[in-house]
Amino acid sequence: MTKGVALKEWTRRRGIAREEVMAIGDNWNDREMLEFAGLPVVMANCVEELKSFGWRMTSSNDDNGLAEAIGTYALGKI
Repeated sequence: MTKGVALKEWTRRRGIAREEVMAIGDNWNDREMLEFAGLPVVMANCVEELKSFGWRMTSSNDDNGLAEAIGTYALGKI
């Protein structure tokens, strides 16, 4: 099972619309999950090919990119 399939099933079981889902990734194994999410966000240090999709970008893993993405897009704090 891929991350995308798992996320789709997880949201279906909980009645969550894909438009309400934010996914954050940095590698090709995250692509399907990012494509499913209503708000895909890639890490600054992600593989170059993921940057070509034009998705939002957050700082790198080493620079607290996950926290930045949550604060910016989920909580609207930044």
